[in-house]
Amino acid sequence: MVVQPLTDFVDRFHDLSEVFLEGETANLFTVKSVRIHQNSVLMRFDGIDSRTVAEELVGRFVSVAKADLVDLPESTFFQFDIIGMQVYTEDGRLLGTIAEIIPMPANDLWRVEGEVEFLLPAIAQVIVKVDTKERKVIVRLMEGLIESQSLRK
Repeated sequence: MVVQPLTDFVDRFHDLSEVFLEGETANLFTVKSVRIHQNSVLMRFDGIDSRTVAEELVGRFVSVAKADLVDLPESTFFQFDIIGMQVYTEDGRLLGTIAEIIPMPANDLWRVEGEVEFLLPAIAQVIVKVDTKERKVIVRLMEGLIESQSLRK
């Protein structure tokens, strides 16, 4: 099975003995082998021995148990930590909820849904604080950020 990694730590796949394949339900699979090839991870699982069975799994996300998560550097977060967080300005105004993370070459963009839908650059000049316990992000908006590129009014 070919996996497109969503992690910056691709080598970590070698350390996994079990993963979940998520679809309508999450099923636990034992990892038989892992090989990194260019920008992909080639994985084999116990019980998935034919192309027909493997094709039924196309489009599913590979995830790991919390115990298997890597330790992240400071000010770095997992996507599942960020999506769903509420976004507030420094003066306490609620802007909306982070609905999606869009990877870009320079920095990620966080799509915020609220009264106005907009893209928030995930850069130090904008993101003041990320509080995973409170599930909120405090931002310092650049002048005209929302007005200049709102996706929905």
